[in-house]
Amino acid sequence: MSSQETKKAMDCAFAFATAGAGTSFSLRSFLRIPIVDAVPQTLIVKIMSDQLAAIYGLSSLRELTIFTGKIVGATGGIKLASEVVALVPLPLIGAGTSAVTSFTLQLSVGIVLIIVFELLRENIIHESYIRNITLDDMGILLGFATEVMSEIIHMEDGVNAIKMAVEKFKLQNVPVAL
Repeated sequence: MSSQETKKAMDCAFAFATAGAGTSFSLRSFLRIPIVDAVPQTLIVKIMSDQLAAIYGLSSLRELTIFTGKIVGATGGIKLASEVVALVPLPLIGAGTSAVTSFTLQLSVGIVLIIVFELLRENIIHESYIRNITLDDMGILLGFATEVMSEIIHMEDGVNAIKMAVEKFKLQNVPVAL
């Protein structure tokens, strides 16, 4: 795993999460329709996953879209819960909540993808892992993504946080279905 590659991937994930937050804020500021940002958010995540795969030379990875969709689905409840706050009569509160939630969820998905791509490159997991991922595995990966974001918030290096998450994954002895 190259630190330069990981840094480029983290920068990419941040850029797309920021774009998602801006899109969400803009749409929610002007249109007070629940989940009005669902389609643009989905497109942003899809493009992000493709860009991250390209960084790792994994553009031909089959079932990447399905895997990304599973991870987004695992985080979807949080986004739906934020929609309740978005109905508050003060538009900026709802739009702000939607933007923060979108940023956090998209960055989480990006970090999960980076961890998985790092694991694939190190041959720790096989491509079949993304096809057969379980809810427990998604929970583990999202937990690692949360730890990485916590490290970044505390001004730690995102690259090292990703490396630590990869090492922790290795210690989990997660069975990989082939």
